[in-house]
Amino acid sequence: MSNTVKYGLFYGILPAVLMLIIYALGMNREMSVQNYTQWISLAIYCAVLFLGIRAERDDVLGGYIKFGKAFGTGFKIVLIGTVIGTLMSLLYFIVIDPGYRDHLILLQEQKMIDSGTPPEQIEASMPYVEKFMTLPMMMVFSVVGSLLIGSVITLISSAILKKEDPNEMVG
Repeated sequence: MSNTVKYGLFYGILPAVLMLIIYALGMNREMSVQNYTQWISLAIYCAVLFLGIRAERDDVLGGYIKFGKAFGTGFKIVLIGTVIGTLMSLLYFIVIDPGYRDHLILLQEQKMIDSGTPPEQIEASMPYVEKFMTLPMMMVFSVVGSLLIGSVITLISSAILKKEDPNEMVG
């Protein structure tokens, strides 16, 4: 199995396992736990991308990797992980916790109330919140967000891990 596939699986599966553990513990609807889960998932993404690019450099390419190759490797990991993560999210919203979408809508409404938004404005905003909280829209935002965050992490990791081969002819 190639490094990109192996680390892509880690990138997609590890946060999904974390999500399932949080659900199994009955803590999936606690905002503080959700915030920690997001930070832990981000740490997982950073570690997996860094380790995946480093493995490609050290194990496959003999200790050297150009920035472009490093970025390509990382982006492939992100693509594989994003597909897995999106499928896991669909499974979660459709099978595991079908009421979670409604919970998220209520959270948005509560945030507006807590911030002092006038009731008329909340009432006018809720149809838009519900429109953007449909499963297809949430999946689109999830994919785009995952690709953007993954690209930024990949850029940083690639810049850190790039190592030119001094024996390669410059032309």
